[in-house]
Amino acid sequence: MLRAAIVRHAPQIIEQMARRALAGDAVAGRALLALAVPPLRATDEPLSVHLEGETLAAKAMSVLTALASGKVTTQQASELVGALAAMAQLRQVDELEARISTLEAQQRAGGPRP
Repeated sequence: MLRAAIVRHAPQIIEQMARRALAGDAVAGRALLALAVPPLRATDEPLSVHLEGETLAAKAMSVLTALASGKVTTQQASELVGALAAMAQLRQVDELEARISTLEAQQRAGGPRP
């Protein structure tokens, strides 16, 4: 019942708030903007970092070197190392899938068993 009354009067309420905001009422202006415009969120600028090394561990070390030299922030370094750790897990899954496929093929062929 209350919701229906609010919905029924919403256009008039919004119009009145807009008039007040335009007349300099900061509270009305903030209320309208809070409903109409999503809040700004802090975002990082895109980052370009060359990750040295062949292994994931070496690449993580290059992130720490970039952190120590001030080229990346602590947050950026944490996110980069986290991405490398996720990549390591994906590689492990790929390797396990390959091993399992090899074992299954050997078993179907009647080949050596572990």
